[in-house]
Amino acid sequence: MKTIIVLTNEEKKALDMLTYSETAESLKFNEQRKITSYVMNNLLELYYYVLFDLREKFHNFKINSGYRCHRTNEAVKGVKWSQHTTGNAADITCDNLDGMWEMLNLMDVDQCISYDTFIHVSYVTNRKNRNQYIDKRLTN
Repeated sequence: MKTIIVLTNEEKKALDMLTYSETAESLKFNEQRKITSYVMNNLLELYYYVLFDLREKFHNFKINSGYRCHRTNEAVKGVKWSQHTTGNAADITCDNLDGMWEMLNLMDVDQCISYDTFIHVSYVTNRKNRNQYIDKRLTN
């Protein structure tokens, strides 16, 4: 008998959003959408504990970058040990970045970095989240 993993429609939609990469599509990196159960679990934790509420609240919520396979991460010049490669991080945007930044500051996250046009957010379950908030807009 084979093991079958059953996902809800919401989980399928979340994984589709979090594994899509325009860069990987254009460079034909087929492995971008092939994820391990470890990465899948990390992505779903990130989605349910952080992104779901943001998506519900903010207009034009968009995930610019979620999971990245190693070749995609290299192509976008991501840091070598990026949390994107383990499914723990996403770069997100919406019509109200200030409001989203304020809401994220009230959430349990590992790292939250605000840039001019997006916010990088990560969430982990293998240790305590650092709740590290960095506003890069203040240093530009």
